[in-house]
Amino acid sequence: MTPRTAARALRAAARDLAARLDGAASAWEVGLDEAVPVAFLAAGPDAERFLFRDPTDGHTRAGLGSVPSAPGGTCYLLRPFDTGPQPTWGGATRTWTPALELDGAPGRWRLRASPDADPDQIQAWLHRLADAPPAAAPTPFPDVESRQDQPDQAGWARAVEAALEDIRGGRRTKLVLARQSRFNLAAPADPIRLFERLMAAAPECIHYLWSPRPGQALLGATPEWLYRRDGRTVTSEAIAGTRPRHRNPAEDARLAEELQRHAKDRLEHEIVVRDIQEVLAPLCRRFEADDAPSLLALAQRFHLATRFRGDLRDGVGDSDLLAALHPTPAVGGAPRQGAEDRIARLEDRPRGWYAGNIGWIAPDRARVAVAIRCGWLDGASLRVFAGAGVVDGSDPDAEWLEVENKIGDFVKALAPG
Repeated sequence: MTPRTAARALRAAARDLAARLDGAASAWEVGLDEAVPVAFLAAGPDAERFLFRDPTDGHTRAGLGSVPSAPGGTCYLLRPFDTGPQPTWGGATRTWTPALELDGAPGRWRLRASPDADPDQIQAWLHRLADAPPAAAPTPFPDVESRQDQPDQAGWARAVEAALEDIRGGRRTKLVLARQSRFNLAAPADPIRLFERLMAAAPECIHYLWSPRPGQALLGATPEWLYRRDGRTVTSEAIAGTRPRHRNPAEDARLAEELQRHAKDRLEHEIVVRDIQEVLAPLCRRFEADDAPSLLALAQRFHLATRFRGDLRDGVGDSDLLAALHPTPAVGGAPRQGAEDRIARLEDRPRGWYAGNIGWIAPDRARVAVAIRCGWLDGASLRVFAGAGVVDGSDPDAEWLEVENKIGDFVKALAPG
């Protein structure tokens, strides 16, 4: 499939759906064989945009506009890390249904309009998509003029040492601390273009984008599912423990082996495994977990990963899963009680959408990711968020470098070219 072929298929589908809506108000969707979801968003109107891509099978939901979600229907989900005061890059939990959606995977797509949307608005949007000209050659991406890290390395070291004091004093076993790096660009950046570059920098990850208005967006590439549900079967995972990748194959293999053997990383990982087992197993009539962590190899880093699978008990739904699982010690702390307040004091700024949840929920399926490795773009300002788990044996300088590696996907996306 070429972008030009996919664009033609989208224009034809938009014309088809517009004609069907003119003739029969009950015909709300059409099929198409080829589509590029980011191109669908780029060609659409200046409305709220959302995209969520599952790397397992390429399934993607891309939505334009919003209408209130109906009980028992399909909805998009955006949830902050906590319920405390929110910054401009945060807000209250939201669920909504797109007014117009492209939904599917390579070879099987549906262009769907919500029956609850304004039909005149939908027609206008479809005609815009049908008449969209071929995409023009992209202009150069804005250069990065400056960068500020909050906290700086000295402030980060103080926060890590305070967390270690809690651990040595027996008040907790793990605390995840995060920092933000603010990149000031030479000109306002297009969120869709930055998102495409981020997808290319981290191809194996779950990709997500939410743009409430032109020039502003939450976007990220996370390796971590909060959970996936297919019918009554649920899967989740613990991802903790990190090493950078290396261009030299021998050194790359050494780093992978070191991660799998290192006591500090295995402890950090085991804390998350125990927590998820404790909260998820009671919700399942059948539950199982991997016997040992496996190696998750991403483009720029390795992680330790343990997967969980279960069949939900009768009466257990998505609201129960969301309440039980979030926040795991992969983004919060252990024990959970008091961890959010301690994080808020040590980080000295609210996390907002960072480390919250993003995805979609339908009656028969759900896909909800942990919103890490993300950025908040607002015109020419990009805030990038990442964190590291502090446990007994952590070193402030090593944790700083780990976060720097996690920010690397955005650094690569912002590189000239």
